[in-house]
Amino acid sequence: MPARVAVALLDQARRAGASSFRLGRTKRSLAAQLGTTPETLSRALAKFRAAGFIRVQGAQVTILDADALRHAVHSGE
Repeated sequence: MPARVAVALLDQARRAGASSFRLGRTKRSLAAQLGTTPETLSRALAKFRAAGFIRVQGAQVTILDADALRHAVHSGE
């Protein structure tokens, strides 16, 4: 599941054209889109935050290490 969350974050950043963006939907709707629960989404975000890959302030997400997120996608984390 973290890999799907990483893909979604990288896609949002690409669409925003910046490493910092606002989540365009609630965590509940993003979780539904990814086929998971809000709790699992929150755990994945917390994992990326603890690893220093992202910063989350409310609905604002900043990707601090895009390469690490891409690695999470390819490693299936």
